Amino acid sequence: MSLDPLDNLSEIAESSRAHTPLSNQVGGHPGVLTVADDSLIIKPTLPGELHFYQDVLPTTEFDKLRDWIPKFVGTLTRSGETNEAGDLVVKPEAPSDEKEWIVLENVSGNFTKPSIVDLKLGTILYDDSASPDKKERMIKSAAATTSLTTGVRVTGFQVFDSATFGMIKTEKAYGKSIKPEDLPDAFRRIFPVMSSPCATEPSPDATPDPGLPAPTLLRILLSLRTDVTQIRAAVESVEMRMVGGSLLIVYEGHPRIAETIWEVTGGEPGEGEREREERIAVEEGEELDEGLSEEEESEGSEEGDGDTSVDTSMTTTTHGSVSVSGSQSQSSEASQSSSNLSSSLSSLSSGAPSAPYVARLIDFAHTKLTPGMGPDEGVLIGLDTVLKLLEGRIEEVKKLIPDNSESA
Repeated sequence: MSLDPLDNLSEIAESSRAHTPLSNQVGGHPGVLTVADDSLIIKPTLPGELHFYQDVLPTTEFDKLRDWIPKFVGTLTRSGETNEAGDLVVKPEAPSDEKEWIVLENVSGNFTKPSIVDLKLGTILYDDSASPDKKERMIKSAAATTSLTTGVRVTGFQVFDSATFGMIKTEKAYGKSIKPEDLPDAFRRIFPVMSSPCATEPSPDATPDPGLPAPTLLRILLSLRTDVTQIRAAVESVEMRMVGGSLLIVYEGHPRIAETIWEVTGGEPGEGEREREERIAVEEGEELDEGLSEEEESEGSEEGDGDTSVDTSMTTTTHGSVSVSGSQSQSSEASQSSSNLSSSLSSLSSGAPSAPYVARLIDFAHTKLTPGMGPDEGVLIGLDTVLKLLEGRIEEVKKLIPDNSESA
């Protein structure tokens, strides 16, 4: 049997009760799977991407950026494909002699009707290991598209249509064909305002009406601006080269659901993800750092023998038809950061999203730490462009709201 991750996808998907391909994929290479509940994605990987998640991401250099990257759950190899129950088995460490998939948080999994855009970042589209022919092709590609001058290329996007209840997809050919001056119009298509109230039932023959009500969309855009600003600051703090990376934005496309999420989670316009999570935790009476209570500390001092390590080897957590096996010890911070699989899965199963949108950096097959070389200026240019485009769309949407009182 072939060990190539791109072979026999249908057979693997059936045995794992996963779907193939990932229905909401708008960019990247084909062949991405998702588990039954859409909480995780399983994608063919390159050695560089696996190295990034296992060895680079846990370093202190990424402390500020880590929260803006999808959670890494583990690796999947063909030899460890299923357990006795027929579930996929994820390993915290991958054998060096086998090709594998990586298993990541699916950031679109909590959305009912996810509108998604993949924005390729950077002015340089090749890394140092590329062949001369590939470098030449990538240089020409950057110059022929929006990448070279703006640091952004629209890889692909989909928007929920509230008339037909279907997705309007725009493929990567569009992003390759437009010029820098066309990017504001691209953001109008990515973040459209619906023209009439959302239908209660889909009508396949209806005139397409994608988008959200202007007030709901404005709140999303304001919060996205806050988050992208924080992502940019985090990227600027890391001396790295992030070739081929993208900014992935997902927002709830169903108007009533998006509005309901805002009603439930509250918050002021422009509140970012970090601030919102802290506020919600406080409102729910939860402390962000959960330490032992005085009573628990007292009990621990009376009953403990001084050994605080916890052996959880061979523990297994089942999540979305993926069985995850790993080990960790509280006495080793490195081990905890690389194999704390159970807690990663627990954080993914928290239910509804805290807001009707999310922004994450993705695609790290060609990301490398470059000490002494400063941050990736091409990626920073791209994020600056995204912020300008968001600002422009915010101003346009504001004009559609009579007596708009939303703060900027």
